[in-house]
Amino acid sequence: MLKILIVDDDADLVELFSGVLTSAGFEVYSASDGVKALKQMQSKKPDLVLLDVEMPNMGGFETLEKIRKNQHTQNTKVIMVSNRQGQNYLDKAADLGADGYWYKMNTHLVDLVEKVKKLLV
Repeated sequence: MLKILIVDDDADLVELFSGVLTSAGFEVYSASDGVKALKQMQSKKPDLVLLDVEMPNMGGFETLEKIRKNQHTQNTKVIMVSNRQGQNYLDKAADLGADGYWYKMNTHLVDLVEKVKKLLV
């Protein structure tokens, strides 16, 4: 079973994403910030990370940089997740090696499942 790590400080969003992705057949874990995410990645070895841009302790972009610099996690698929829609956010995510970007305001969660499946299959 493919594993997904959801990294977000919004517990309601984590619950929503977890439910949708679990129903789609994925094994789902979560972390509330980048520091916890990096620890989870070592133990759970997810196939894909949904990574919030803005979080306490360590934000998404800094976390993504650390994921890409670590030989054990550098090839893990990462989709950045945010309410921020500026081109500068998209560009920064791409420059740091994100595999995609998802707007939290997008209410079509079936699209998120499809985006995840495309990256993993």
